[in-house]
Amino acid sequence: PSVSSTALRSTGSAPSLVTARVPLIGYEAAAAVAHRAVEERRTIAEIVLDAGLASPEQLDEALDVLAMTRGGIRS
Repeated sequence: PSVSSTALRSTGSAPSLVTARVPLIGYEAAAAVAHRAVEERRTIAEIVLDAGLASPEQLDEALDVLAMTRGGIRS
Protein backbone atom coordinates (compact mmCIF):
# COMPACT_ATOMS: atom_id res chain seq x y z
CA PRO A 1 0.00 0.00 0.00
CA SER A 2 1.21 3.48 -0.81
CA VAL A 3 1.15 6.45 1.51
CA SER A 4 -0.20 9.63 0.01
CA SER A 5 1.96 12.74 0.01
CA THR A 6 -0.87 14.54 1.81
CA ALA A 7 -0.70 12.07 4.69
CA LEU A 8 3.06 12.43 4.89
CA ARG A 9 2.80 16.23 4.90
CA SER A 10 0.19 16.11 7.67
CA THR A 11 2.35 13.82 9.73
CA GLY A 12 5.36 16.08 9.20
CA SER A 13 3.55 19.00 10.74
CA ALA A 14 2.53 17.16 13.93
CA PRO A 15 4.21 18.74 16.97
CA SER A 16 4.50 15.31 18.62
CA LEU A 17 6.95 14.34 15.89
CA VAL A 18 9.57 16.42 17.66
CA THR A 19 10.06 13.57 20.15
CA ALA A 20 11.96 11.78 17.39
CA ARG A 21 14.46 14.64 17.52
CA VAL A 22 15.24 14.50 21.23
CA PRO A 23 18.34 12.28 20.75
CA LEU A 24 19.69 14.68 18.11
CA ILE A 25 18.92 18.10 19.60
CA GLY A 26 18.16 17.46 23.28
CA TYR A 27 14.97 17.67 25.29
CA GLU A 28 14.92 21.42 25.92
CA ALA A 29 15.56 22.31 22.28
CA ALA A 30 12.94 19.78 21.16
CA ALA A 31 10.36 21.29 23.52
CA ALA A 32 11.16 24.79 22.24
CA VAL A 33 10.85 23.58 18.63
CA ALA A 34 7.43 22.02 19.33
CA HIS A 35 6.21 25.19 21.03
CA ARG A 36 7.46 27.41 18.23
CA ALA A 37 5.95 25.16 15.54
CA VAL A 38 2.52 25.43 17.13
CA GLU A 39 2.83 29.17 17.75
CA GLU A 40 3.99 29.93 14.20
CA ARG A 41 1.90 27.22 12.48
CA ARG A 42 5.01 25.80 10.84
CA THR A 43 6.41 22.30 10.54
CA ILE A 44 8.94 20.77 12.90
CA ALA A 45 11.35 20.51 9.97
CA GLU A 46 11.07 24.21 9.14
CA ILE A 47 11.81 25.24 12.70
CA VAL A 48 14.72 22.81 13.14
CA LEU A 49 16.32 23.93 9.87
CA ASP A 50 15.76 27.63 10.55
CA ALA A 51 17.34 27.28 13.98
CA GLY A 52 20.32 25.38 12.56
CA LEU A 53 19.72 22.46 14.93
CA ALA A 54 20.27 19.79 12.26
CA SER A 55 21.31 19.47 8.64
CA PRO A 56 18.70 18.63 6.02
CA GLU A 57 20.18 15.13 5.76
CA GLN A 58 20.00 14.55 9.53
CA LEU A 59 16.45 15.83 9.55
CA ASP A 60 15.34 13.62 6.66
CA GLU A 61 16.68 10.56 8.44
CA ALA A 62 15.31 11.52 11.84
CA LEU A 63 11.83 12.43 10.61
CA ASP A 64 11.35 9.44 8.30
CA VAL A 65 7.81 8.60 9.39
CA LEU A 66 7.70 5.45 7.29
CA ALA A 67 10.80 4.11 9.06
CA MET A 68 9.19 4.96 12.40
CA THR A 69 6.25 2.70 11.58
CA ARG A 70 8.56 -0.30 11.11
CA GLY A 71 9.61 -0.25 14.77
CA GLY A 72 12.91 -1.33 16.20
CA ILE A 73 15.97 0.71 16.98
CA ARG A 74 17.77 2.43 14.14
CA SER A 75 21.48 2.99 14.40
